[in-house]
Amino acid sequence: MSRRAWALLLLAGAALPGPAAAAEGLPAFDASSPLLAADGEQAALVPGTAARPGFVARVDVQHAHAPMVYDDGEGGRIPLIAAATQVDLSASWGWRHLRLEGTAPMVVRATGETLDGAPAASRAGLADPALRARFAALPGGAGRVGLAAQAGARLPMQGATHGMGQPGPTGLAGVVVDAAPGRLWAGLQAEVAVAPRAEDRGLSLDDRLDLRAAASLRVAGAPELGTRVGVELRADTALAAPWAQGPASPTELLLTGLHARPGGLRLRLGLGAGVVPAVGAPAWRLLVGVGHRQG
Repeated sequence: MSRRAWALLLLAGAALPGPAAAAEGLPAFDASSPLLAADGEQAALVPGTAARPGFVARVDVQHAHAPMVYDDGEGGRIPLIAAATQVDLSASWGWRHLRLEGTAPMVVRATGETLDGAPAASRAGLADPALRARFAALPGGAGRVGLAAQAGARLPMQGATHGMGQPGPTGLAGVVVDAAPGRLWAGLQAEVAVAPRAEDRGLSLDDRLDLRAAASLRVAGAPELGTRVGVELRADTALAAPWAQGPASPTELLLTGLHARPGGLRLRLGLGAGVVPAVGAPAWRLLVGVGHRQG
C-alpha cells in the first residue's frame, strides 16, 4: 500500500485491538492512546512543573469513534475498528522536586470489521504500561517559569502484531516547560520515544518525537482549586525526519475542562479530534476522568 493510501487510514489513539488483530489484517503499529498526565492539574496531556508532594490516583475513560478506517483507494471504506473504549489507571507520587508516575492502559471493548467486510469479534486487552520519573529543576508556580526533565519506559505486553503495543521496550526522555501568569496556565512538553522499528504495507515507524502544548484558564475558584477550561494540541512525528511523511505525523486537538474540589477530588473532561489524517489521528475522542489527590 502506498504512503498516499496510508493518509486515508485513521488510527485513533484510544483504539486498542486485542490478540485477534493480526489475523484480521490490522497494521502492525501501536494504536494505543497517547499517555495522559497522571498528575495533570491544569491540563490532560501536559503535566505541570510545580513541586507538590503527595499521592494522586486517577481513572480515565477514553472512547473513540471510527478509530481505524481503511480506504482502499477505490471509494471503499472499512471500519477495522468502528468503536473502542479504553480505561487508563494511573498513579503519581511526589516528594520535593521529584515525581514518579505509572499508567496501565486497558481496552475493555473494541469492535469493527475485517478487511473482507465481515464483523469482527469484540477485542480487549492490556496495552504497554508506562513508568516515568520527573525532576523539577525549576519548580513552576504563580508568576514563575518552570522547567522539568523526565525519563521513563513503556514495557511490552501484547506486541505490535496485536495492534496495541510495541515488540520491545520503548525508552522515553523529555522536558516540560510551563508558566502561570494570573489565571492563565500554559505548558509545553517535548519527548523522544526510542521505539523498535515497525513496518507494514509501505510505511515504517520507529523513533518518535512527541510535542504537546496546552493552555488553560481558571474561570472559578482558588489558584489550586476550582474550574479550568483549556485547549491542547499534540503532534507526533518521526524523529529522524520530522514531518517528512504526512501519514506518519498525526496531530490532534483537544478541548478540556478540569475541576478540583477541596478534599482531593479531581475531575476532567475532554473532546478531541484529529486535525491531520495520519496514523494516530482519531476521528473523534471523548475523555472522562476522575481522580483523588492526597497531600
